[in-house]
Amino acid sequence: MLETAQINTLRLLGHTFWRMGYPEKAERLLKALLSLMPGDSLCLRQLAAIALETGRADEALACLDSLGQNPENPESPETAREPSVLLMRAQALWRLERPAEARAVFGDYLVARPAGVGKGNKGNN
Repeated sequence: MLETAQINTLRLLGHTFWRMGYPEKAERLLKALLSLMPGDSLCLRQLAAIALETGRADEALACLDSLGQNPENPESPETAREPSVLLMRAQALWRLERPAEARAVFGDYLVARPAGVGKGNKGNN
């Protein structure tokens, strides 16, 4: 089995591939890592973000749905309610032409987001 440092390095490499314009390589790496660690929330989030960015909202939603269903991770249900996850879910639902659900989830995001985020706090950099 991989050690924590190795897992983190592979996650970072996947993120780097994605951000450097190689989403296919990032997906292959993250899916391989996910096969070794089913339900890994960081891999699932990155895969959802890549799927959204590359126009595959259905795949993004499937990854996000998997976040709350990992019985080996007691934090799993809370992860599915984190602001970044809620925002990606709202985006995926909107792109899938499910506006009522997207609006409801976006409302959840607005409640869950950290104080001050997106509230016009100009000049507070």
